[in-house]
Amino acid sequence: MSLALALTTSAWAMNNYDVSKMSAEEAYQHGKLLRSQFKNSEAKTYLQYAADNGYPNGAYLYAMESMGNQTNPRAVENAIVYLTNAAELGSRPALRYLYRQGEWLSEAKRRKYQTQYYNSLIELGAQSPGVAYLCLSDYFYAEDKELSAYYLSKAIEFELPSAHMISAQRLESEEGSFFFASDRVAQVEQHYLQAAELGYIPAIKKYITILEQKGKYKEALTWREKALTQGDITSLVSLGAIYSGSSVRYGFVEQDLAKAKAYFELYLDNAGQDSLSDIYKQTEYNHKNIIDKITVDKELQVERIKDGLSNVDFFYNYDFLWSIN
Repeated sequence: MSLALALTTSAWAMNNYDVSKMSAEEAYQHGKLLRSQFKNSEAKTYLQYAADNGYPNGAYLYAMESMGNQTNPRAVENAIVYLTNAAELGSRPALRYLYRQGEWLSEAKRRKYQTQYYNSLIELGAQSPGVAYLCLSDYFYAEDKELSAYYLSKAIEFELPSAHMISAQRLESEEGSFFFASDRVAQVEQHYLQAAELGYIPAIKKYITILEQKGKYKEALTWREKALTQGDITSLVSLGAIYSGSSVRYGFVEQDLAKAKAYFELYLDNAGQDSLSDIYKQTEYNHKNIIDKITVDKELQVERIKDGLSNVDFFYNYDFLWSIN
């Protein structure tokens, strides 16, 4: 079940977030979303519920969230327990983590998890061959670059944006042979562009950086708007700053306080403060500075702009734990 679909079903349909009334999958999806909105403390309640009710990736994500608290040994020990449970339940990312980074485990145990992980990728191929190829490329990357490259090329055939992204990153690290350095750069940019055109937020952000480095700020602005429509929560802040007139690099953009206020409000309405709290506080400050400058007519525009983004399912931060394969 997709996250967007889960947001409209059963316990969620009536905005009822009582975790005890959710299925394990619903709790996982809601916890995953909360985490991506910087509401980490609240997210852990839902993720732990999903984990305790046998949802494999719920256990994995709860473990990884708890693992971040390195200053608390008991929290780390608890995370390891949930990580192990996730692996035993068949979570692919948990199996991958343990065989690669489970230094506290015996070699026999790590080999067992590695075998289980590999077998799970073969099984995945029957349902999601593109994703399976991508994971196999990662699996063989350290020991067989040629085989890894083959699997990556197969994943790209399925137009997976993450495959294009990885290909670009490998080319940037000097993999592959090119007679001219400019040809390598062109290939890198092409892969990032293809992934961006598929709506992949990490690639859109990278492509924006490439355009800005070339001084192509008008084109970069278009892609910033594209990231926003894909649900990137941090774009609300950056675009709010641009349209408020406080961005030097985008000084050519005509000030639009209605847009700026709408974007700042959407960020404050959706984001928490457990992560990136400084950005939240700065956004609050920027929002307050705009309020007195907004006329009644402008306020109506603010609401129309926000309504125009109602087709965005949710605003979130796409990090390495958002897309779990």
